Amino acid sequence: MDALLSVRDLTVSLPGRAGSIDLVRSISFELHSGAVHALVGESGAGKTLTARAILGLLPRGCEARGQILLNGSDLLQLPESQLRAIRGRRIAMVFQQPDQHLNPSMRVGTQIEEVLRVHLSLDRDGARRRTAELLALVELPERSAARAFPHELSGGMKQRVMIALAIACGPDILIADEPTTALDARVQAQIMKLLDRIRREVCTAVLFISHDLALVGRVADEVSVMYCGRIVEHASARALFECAHHPYTQRLIASTPDPAKRGRPLASIPGTVPDSGKVPDGCAFAPRCPLAGERCRLETPALRTTETGRRAACHFAEAVMEGCLLDR
Repeated sequence: MDALLSVRDLTVSLPGRAGSIDLVRSISFELHSGAVHALVGESGAGKTLTARAILGLLPRGCEARGQILLNGSDLLQLPESQLRAIRGRRIAMVFQQPDQHLNPSMRVGTQIEEVLRVHLSLDRDGARRRTAELLALVELPERSAARAFPHELSGGMKQRVMIALAIACGPDILIADEPTTALDARVQAQIMKLLDRIRREVCTAVLFISHDLALVGRVADEVSVMYCGRIVEHASARALFECAHHPYTQRLIASTPDPAKRGRPLASIPGTVPDSGKVPDGCAFAPRCPLAGERCRLETPALRTTETGRRAACHFAEAVMEGCLLDR
């Protein structure tokens, strides 16, 4: 099946006086219609920056190289006028902090109507009817929610409004960037159930960004694990959680709370993610990895095939696969 979205050798750099700093480093992945592809990793891995590069919404000063192909058309080569037509219409994003992306001075209904009128050229009555349908779809009371200002809604309700805005024009791709951050477990489950229902009903592809591996294991079809701006492992979600091929992934899984681990201390990863401007030579994970040897500190491991449909960027991937070097 041809990919709906294909990211090829994407690098995002921040030029500076001392030279350019690569924040995202030559990553590649594909997203297929109706599928959920998760980008996971610790804060600072480059997940959100990757999503913003796809939308052409990079922070000022950042530059993107490589290819981002939407049905064969390279988004990095399009002028801003064409990108504006794609944002919201074909690719939409649910941001992790709705307070920063909802206009505090406009009623919720007005904000949704504006998106519909701009992208779909609906008249006022048509936009209002569609807004009512969208609010019902995200399980919000239409009249009270449409007339409310964002500050009058709870965190979970504001996230539902963000989802309504994102799906308003029936996008081919929905980017969900930590959509359940700061929500309690009950509301988190409701939001994820809602996203899954919408994905199935409209066959939208989802790029799901999270650091919550337990959540990813429940919702994703494919997973790409990021560390220091690189993809260090890629596999189907089922295969990844059955047997990780990279020590970083294995440690992330081992540190995830699980009822089966009750009474036992969780595994941890020593140290911290290095600053983007101070990534060590060789494997960036080497300073934190119990397997690291001299080769790891000198030679950057390629992201290579380890099994059919699986890739890992580790010199010792085969040993990690055997499960004999790290505690699970």
